[in-house]
Amino acid sequence: MKNKFVKTFLLRWNPTISGFSLDAYRKAVSEYPDGFGMGWAIYEWEQAHEGDFYYMLRTGDENAGIVFMGTFTSEPYEADDWAGTTNKKHYVDIDCYDYAPADKKPALDVETLEKNIPEIDWRNGHSGELLSPDIAQKLAKLYGDLNEQRWDEDDVDEEVFDDNPSHGDHWESVCDSSDLEDSIIGFAKILTRRGKPCLKGEIEEIDGHGNRVNIPTIGINYIRDGVGIQGVIVCREDSNELKTIFPAFYDGTEIELQLTRIDEFESGIEAVLTGENAHGDLSFHDIDYYARKSQYKIGEKYTFQIAALALNSETVPKEEWEFKIEGEDAVKFYTAPGDEVKYLKDGSVKPVTIAAKNLVALLQNNDAYPSCGEFQSPVQGRAKTIDFWGCPLYRIPILVLRDEESEGTEIPLYAKVIFFDHKPKKGEPIRGHLWLMGRLKAEY
Repeated sequence: MKNKFVKTFLLRWNPTISGFSLDAYRKAVSEYPDGFGMGWAIYEWEQAHEGDFYYMLRTGDENAGIVFMGTFTSEPYEADDWAGTTNKKHYVDIDCYDYAPADKKPALDVETLEKNIPEIDWRNGHSGELLSPDIAQKLAKLYGDLNEQRWDEDDVDEEVFDDNPSHGDHWESVCDSSDLEDSIIGFAKILTRRGKPCLKGEIEEIDGHGNRVNIPTIGINYIRDGVGIQGVIVCREDSNELKTIFPAFYDGTEIELQLTRIDEFESGIEAVLTGENAHGDLSFHDIDYYARKSQYKIGEKYTFQIAALALNSETVPKEEWEFKIEGEDAVKFYTAPGDEVKYLKDGSVKPVTIAAKNLVALLQNNDAYPSCGEFQSPVQGRAKTIDFWGCPLYRIPILVLRDEESEGTEIPLYAKVIFFDHKPKKGEPIRGHLWLMGRLKAEY
């Protein structure tokens, strides 16, 4: 069973006692520089599913820290204990990538982990610890920041952005995925027959004589009740070509952002823009980039209209609306900010209860597809049902960009009705993966 919502686990590896020795790690890194797979024991296996994410924590020696990461490529299964006992253990198959050197401290060493995320015992514990969404978000940011610094120091100039993607996943989120190709062809026919021209632009190409020439482009869209189909046509002398087509949502929230990055597609027609304000940053697919690209300057501020499409989503089960930190972990939670440890009448440490119902999070940490991300938010108002050419969607108001100084910014999330077992209610937390799209504040 594939997981609808990706969880994050902490796996532990002590090379001094593990069946996966340090020599085995050196060999794997050397022979499979792009990644390798293996099985790994997992303690909290009941919560694990294929597709979940993990970090591998090396323990027990001077090079302790996060040494690689990856995803679970199987459901948990039972097998003989790797240590040779008569007991059975649960395992998952994992893929492994982004290795740290075997004989050096990793960029994210145990001392850095203890300083920045003291809620976790980074030196002891079982392999396969499920991390709370809050801890997972902190770890993802810390890992990304330190490794970005490492890549800069190593002067690695590697393009990881996918500059020639398709919109298949986006169409799959608004139509029947069992016949996706025919559905996209059908939408293209609707667009070319009923769509209206919106904006004009141009792209640069090399002609048959090796000269750079500017080719005109024109956007075309068909909009019903704020939702629509959008494409861009390249207008050459001998033919017109529908270069791209995607679902689009035109009632996004106005958000002012300072432009920090532009990731342009190979076609020159589309791009992902990244911008920031006082409360955080967002990366989104600019649906009008073909016409607006000449207006953009890094460092300048612009007002964009931003909406989201759910690639998958679900309501958060009530049993996950809060979680408890107990024992030594609770002691660390109390003492990290300098507070006194609280005890129950029986002398045991009072557990710390963390409410996650109102958690607001958006993790956009996939460099290949920066406009996509993992989210959680309480529903901010009534979910409205709309029709996307035969596919029922909910329009759900959710929050992004929440920090200590802001309650967050509300944006519309469009999600397939079939993602949910009931209509999401105001205040109910939902989560999943989304695709952010936006456009410069426009008239049409």
